[in-house]
Amino acid sequence: MSNKEENFEIIELLAFHEEAIGNLYSVLKVYFHEMEIWEFLSNEEFKHAEWIRSILDNVVEGSVQFDKRYFSIDNISKSIESIVDFRLKFEKKGAKLSEVIDFAKSLENSIIERKMFDSFWSDLKGIQKVLDDLKADTESHKVTLDIELDKLLEIHKSKEEERKEIDKGLILLGYHAEHERMISQLYSYYRKKFPKEGVWLFLVEEEKKHEAWIKQIIIKINEGKIKFDHRDSSIEDVKISLQNVKDEMAKVFTDEYVLNTAYSFAFVLENSIIEKDLFKLFESDDPIIAEILKNLSNDTKKHRDIMNSIRVKNIINFD
Repeated sequence: MSNKEENFEIIELLAFHEEAIGNLYSVLKVYFHEMEIWEFLSNEEFKHAEWIRSILDNVVEGSVQFDKRYFSIDNISKSIESIVDFRLKFEKKGAKLSEVIDFAKSLENSIIERKMFDSFWSDLKGIQKVLDDLKADTESHKVTLDIELDKLLEIHKSKEEERKEIDKGLILLGYHAEHERMISQLYSYYRKKFPKEGVWLFLVEEEKKHEAWIKQIIIKINEGKIKFDHRDSSIEDVKISLQNVKDEMAKVFTDEYVLNTAYSFAFVLENSIIEKDLFKLFESDDPIIAEILKNLSNDTKKHRDIMNSIRVKNIINFD
């Protein structure tokens, strides 16, 4: 192959290289249509291919010169293959947007680092301008991709933080539902232990209702309809209370467990929920959810007051 033929093939391969990148970006603009950058970059790469082909005659004439230390037919061909391979794999299996942007950045970087558009020049001002514009555009694309990746990472970080908060809310509500279930179970123990006290049946049904309400709204956190003011101690508070209820259940059927003990424990239990504002950590603009949260808090206050009035009455009667 003569020197001119080799130069001609290199230029033609460079045009194919730009088209391969343009084809990749064209696919990406379909899959990530919300990012306008891909259509812009795709058009840019096809424009570059046209520019490169516009100087083919000058290559034949010898008015374009090369420094072949920086690239060869072989490494341009391999680069084209890697671009086509990535596009085909992406079309088949997809990829994370961050991986796509990283690959695109590596392409633009490789063009700059290999000095592809620095490695040939011309004494003709029009031809040299084409070469200078190719170099400037490639450097601009790299900066654009850097900016887009930074934006993506910020968005991803924000979504991760949002997801963490949602997960905390889900966990907290899950513990609340279990907490209400175990309180209902405790009160059913009290009903068996102290069958003459009719209040326990009422409270058993109340706590079952609360459990159902909480399970009803758990899914609404994922829909963004519930917000909550997370305290580091909030989940731990419910877990501790849950364990206290379980420990108390283990004592109920012992001989020394008396009625006043039951009323006192129930009062402290309901009062602790109010004092820690466990249901007030959540809020929602949805009127149905807001009503459930309000009722959970109000019912708990009512239960506390019932326990307190009976407890005080028993103490007075005892005296």
